Amino acid sequence: WKIMLMWFAVFINTGVLTLLGWSMMPSHVEHLSPTGKAIDIMTGAMEGLAGGAMLAMTSTAMLPEAFHGAGILSGLFFVSGFLVSVAVEECGILLSCHVSGRLAGQAEFCQRTFTA
Repeated sequence: WKIMLMWFAVFINTGVLTLLGWSMMPSHVEHLSPTGKAIDIMTGAMEGLAGGAMLAMTSTAMLPEAFHGAGILSGLFFVSGFLVSVAVEECGILLSCHVSGRLAGQAEFCQRTFTA
């Protein structure tokens, strides 16, 4: 129960904080403006902070149990899983820029993002 309550609290807090962040961010800002650049920087920082927090919580709560079952390779599996998830996300971004960038007018965004 303790672990289930902890993850439920994370789930609820993430939803509430996402709603709060969404309501605070301006919706109509050009990406090349100073405000747009600040939003991009803040978004990257928040995603990094959230990712680090999730890795810390996962490693604290689940790695000891995994070590008990898988032994010394559990850390390698943990890091490998994280790297695969990052690679899948990046491939999805590149694929969406390649396919839908031409169709939906996102080519400028993809060009700015991946050539800089």
